[in-house]
Amino acid sequence: HGLGLLMAEAILAGEGSECVSLGTRTPLTDIRDTAIATGADVVALSFSAGFPTRQAVADLAALRRALPESIGIWAGGAGVRGKARDIAGVRVIRDIAEVGTVLEQWRTERRLGLS
Repeated sequence: HGLGLLMAEAILAGEGSECVSLGTRTPLTDIRDTAIATGADVVALSFSAGFPTRQAVADLAALRRALPESIGIWAGGAGVRGKARDIAGVRVIRDIAEVGTVLEQWRTERRLGLS
């Protein structure tokens, strides 16, 4: 879901976030290793409607188990829409327009020591 990733990256970069793009279809082990090696605060993924929802949920759960709790996981796209309750420890973003709001909430939580 390259377009969704590019749009989210543009919004995040415009808000002063440093983004590292791994592209599409990146193996979970590569995502985990890169997130840890770069000291990422958040890993953001996008799933298109063409990606099987069960697989997206399973992959996100596996990634959550593989990453330290200190690294947040955000997921968006039609492939995970409506699945927020199904994926513990993953923030599901329903619409690209929410990205800026989610970033601001995350920053506020960090400032307050809530995350």
